[in-house]
Amino acid sequence: MSQANVEIVRRLYELWNGPRPAEALLPLFAQDVEYVNPPNAVEPGVRHGHDGFVAALASLDAAFDEYQHDLEELIDLGDRVLAWGTFRARATTGGLRYEQTEAQIWTLRDGLITRLAWFHDRAEALEAAGLSESGS
Repeated sequence: MSQANVEIVRRLYELWNGPRPAEALLPLFAQDVEYVNPPNAVEPGVRHGHDGFVAALASLDAAFDEYQHDLEELIDLGDRVLAWGTFRARATTGGLRYEQTEAQIWTLRDGLITRLAWFHDRAEALEAAGLSESGS
């Protein structure tokens, strides 16, 4: 099942970078999904369910005129998938360009995403995934 999870996450990024991401993405998420922003995020904390995920995307849409996630690597962790990539965006106010390397850990159950936690810090992401710099 874990390779199937990797493919679900790969497909998710394709959809996320397309038009109307909330509509395209929601079928991939369990009703009880958790969206976890790190403590250093602009809006830290956990959002719950489809409504919470849609609200998180609305905040992203309000902050950026355009954005995309450039996926670099997916690591199979069984019921979780660690994704490495770069988030690129243009700010709504002032048009400033933003680029940040990020990691996301996606947890899946029965082919649906139940949790997304993302990280700016590589070491934090690896620790959350139960890996080390030398073991990744």
